Amino acid sequence: IAFFAEVYREGLGEFAMRNGLSLEGRLRFVNAGAPDPEPAAAVDMPERSAVLIGGGKDSLVSLEVLRSSGADIELFCVNPREPMMDSAGASGVPMATVKRSLDPHLFELNASGQVYNGHVPITAIVSLIAVAAAFVHGWSNIVLSNERSADEPTGDDVNHQYSKSSSFEARFAEHVAMHISPSLNYFSLLRPLSELHIAQLFAKTDRYDRVFTSCNKAFRILERSGERWCLDCAKCRFT
Repeated sequence: IAFFAEVYREGLGEFAMRNGLSLEGRLRFVNAGAPDPEPAAAVDMPERSAVLIGGGKDSLVSLEVLRSSGADIELFCVNPREPMMDSAGASGVPMATVKRSLDPHLFELNASGQVYNGHVPITAIVSLIAVAAAFVHGWSNIVLSNERSADEPTGDDVNHQYSKSSSFEARFAEHVAMHISPSLNYFSLLRPLSELHIAQLFAKTDRYDRVFTSCNKAFRILERSGERWCLDCAKCRFT
């Protein structure tokens, strides 16, 4: 209960701040009355790593680092878009995918202006999907590519990237080991690295130059132009 309450509270922190909302009293997780579970059992999992790929440079650096180490790897993404599929194609590494659908009624409400909009902890959502997929595809490692700047708050102690932070990573890994299986490892390969260091590693290959993107607008659910780079959003300017 404490884990999921934290994920919702911290993961929706920026959402609440930008919409002028208070999360106090809105989130209440209760124990359904089941007895305390026994520690999760170990499961015989093959020594394979799933690299979560987002179409940007970070996950491609993780992919190439693991490839150079000789690890048995597979790519994984939820709702693959062109940059993800093209990056996977350029890598030559097989990719498993999951389709995630949102209720169409949400889009109707959004068009009417009756709902709030903002950032949700999508990395937490994708990570939970990846845990389920690990038992389908046979992975012992779920590898993310979050770097050290993900721990920096975006203002007023609210972290836009909470579910990419080292705090979430540690809590999630603990939750998986205790309640799902200690045989499944969850970690970010790039956690100690700066953005500049990652860019330096990415520049060692030109394999992905024509296919990767870090543009926010390229991954919108609606109103996508198909362009890889809008050249105007914060991530385009930064990258």
